[in-house]
Amino acid sequence: GISADSITSENYQTLSFNAESSARDNNQQLALNVSVQGAYAGSPKVRTISFVVHGITAQPTSLIVDDSGIELQTAKAYSRSKRGAYYNPTTKQLRVKGRLESKLKVQLVF
Repeated sequence: GISADSITSENYQTLSFNAESSARDNNQQLALNVSVQGAYAGSPKVRTISFVVHGITAQPTSLIVDDSGIELQTAKAYSRSKRGAYYNPTTKQLRVKGRLESKLKVQLVF
């Protein structure tokens, strides 16, 4: 960072990431969570966080970002959005992004 004493002066932010997977009702589920703690002068109030999940062999049956269902987008629409999802069957990658203020929660069902 810019300041040598940012830790001692508590002038920093910590982003914490967590992922959990489970199987229920013949479905695979993946939960991705991010939270932010702390602040510093000029720290962003909102961030766009992007996840890339590799090895996905089929489109998800359910996508939820911050408790709201979302639909898959085209690559072009996804690149322009601040919140959304795009699945590429060729690369077997699912890209999901959302807006992080204090917490961001993504739930995927396959």
